[in-house]
Amino acid sequence: LFNGYFQFAKTNNCTIHPTTCTGTLIGPSCETTTPIESQLFWNQIVGLSMNGPLPPNGGYTNAQRREIWYAANATKSHIIMHWMEPDPLPVAFLGTDYSFQMVDF
Repeated sequence: LFNGYFQFAKTNNCTIHPTTCTGTLIGPSCETTTPIESQLFWNQIVGLSMNGPLPPNGGYTNAQRREIWYAANATKSHIIMHWMEPDPLPVAFLGTDYSFQMVDF
């Protein structure tokens, strides 16, 4: 049974870049309009960036984000992800260690 894995992006590898490493915010593709990038900038949240595979904003598809959430649950990895509701995924994890927690920027 393969549950997934996580790998460091160049910018969030704190072993190689201990003074400039960042966390990765898992966000949607640029086809979805969100205020994520402007909220990170205007609220001076410098420790998070989007480093996903989709140009130009470094986002992920909805299917990829679902896979990431399941992999984080299976590997007990911490993640921060932008998610939109209504959607059944938050309900699937309700009452578990990986239930969705709202964070306002």
